[in-house]
Amino acid sequence: SREGAFLAHGGPETREASRQPIVLGGECVAPNGAGMVILADGLWHEDARRFDRAFLLFDEERTQEARTLWSELSTGEDSLRIFKQRSDGGWREGR
Repeated sequence: SREGAFLAHGGPETREASRQPIVLGGECVAPNGAGMVILADGLWHEDARRFDRAFLLFDEERTQEARTLWSELSTGEDSLRIFKQRSDGGWREGR
């Protein structure tokens, strides 16, 4: 983390939400017209299908739930890719 680093953001209920590059909230809404959503609570939300891309972040405790979701989503028209975090903190694609 860089000292003094800042990433502009706001909530969906704020007056300037449509101008924020990042909108933080508990619902899958995009007052800024975003094409991507990150689900950081580890739970799939069907509203995420409205976006061009959805990223589901989950921990080890939710691995089985994520595998079940993967199986369910892979039977449709969705294009799926998985990334795993390496022990050094980086990421790699694959199972």
